[in-house]
Amino acid sequence: VRGTCVSICDSTGELLFYAASPYVPYWLSGSTYKEGYVVNKNNEMMENGDTIIGTTLYQQMVVTPNPGNPQQFYLFSCEVTPGVDQGFYWSLVDLSYNGGLGRVIQKNVQLQNFPVNDGIAAVKHGNGRDWWLLFKEYNPGGSSFNYLEYLVTPSGISNLITQTIGLPT
Repeated sequence: VRGTCVSICDSTGELLFYAASPYVPYWLSGSTYKEGYVVNKNNEMMENGDTIIGTTLYQQMVVTPNPGNPQQFYLFSCEVTPGVDQGFYWSLVDLSYNGGLGRVIQKNVQLQNFPVNDGIAAVKHGNGRDWWLLFKEYNPGGSSFNYLEYLVTPSGISNLITQTIGLPT
């Protein structure tokens, strides 16, 4: 059994919420379980926190604060398997609901519709406020790799930036 998980804490180290997408192989469950979920700091399913799209491999989710609202957090997830639901998604968690336990107020908004490699990363921008979101397009056997970037700002999620890098020689 494997899967991906992500958590976020406040500045004192107190858990705010976590999200996961466990993988239960078909030979154990009869089918592949691929839906993620969001859990509040009391270890309870967050309101509207079920059915988050995302593959259950490694580093398939990342959380960033919303630079425009200190009570909100973006949960990014991806589906790497070609076919249904493939692509890159975001959901928005708002901790101002339910007495601070939160609610997913937007869910599974698709940014890209192609398969994405595992290994989503978020890096704080040099301005100390915004976040860079980085991932790689799934391209087995290709002659180059597309690395993709979004910038998360108080205005939302920026347009896609693509950088193509060839194979090592």
